[in-house]
Parts: sequence; C-alpha cells; structure tokens
Amino acid sequence: MVTEKTEILKEGGSIDRKHQEMPSSQQRLQASEKEVQKEEAGAHMKCTSCGIKIEAEDKWVKFPCPKCGKQRILRCDKCKRLMNIYECPKCGFTGP
Repeated sequence: MVTEKTEILKEGGSIDRKHQEMPSSQQRLQASEKEVQKEEAGAHMKCTSCGIKIEAEDKWVKFPCPKCGKQRILRCDKCKRLMNIYECPKCGFTGP
C-alpha cells in the first residue's frame, strides 16, 4: 500500500515532524528493553547494600536514586525485605 507519505519520501522530499508516524508503545518498550540489556551487559551488577552479585539472584530491583536520579540503585531481595540501608555513590543519599 503506497501512501502519500511514502511517495514524498521516495521522491527525496521530507515530511514535517508532526506528520511522521510515532513508534507504537510496543516498539518503545522493545527499545527501552534493549537499552536496559546493553546497560546491564556492560556493568557489574551488585546489590548497592550488601554487594552480592545480582546476576546470581532470582529477585532484585533497580531504580534511580530518589534524590539525584543520576545513579541506579540495585537491591537484592534480601536487602529489600530486611530494609537494609543503601547509599547513593553519587550524592550520598541513604535510604532503607
């Protein structure tokens, strides 16, 4: 099916940004998952509280620092359940 947009692009033209098709929510989710996989593959994933390797754990959580939002906090299930204190290495924020 050839649309007007396709014809414009074939002829070397451009389409205004507001007329471009936006990626579906599934495409955005897949892109987000790929970014997370890249990030996790290149980093040593350890619990911020106890230092155990997260890869060996079945359950764990990851979230940005509540104060600065720049550092990711990783917590194993045990530290989360026991409410062990963690400290953000970037800003020094501590949380349960």
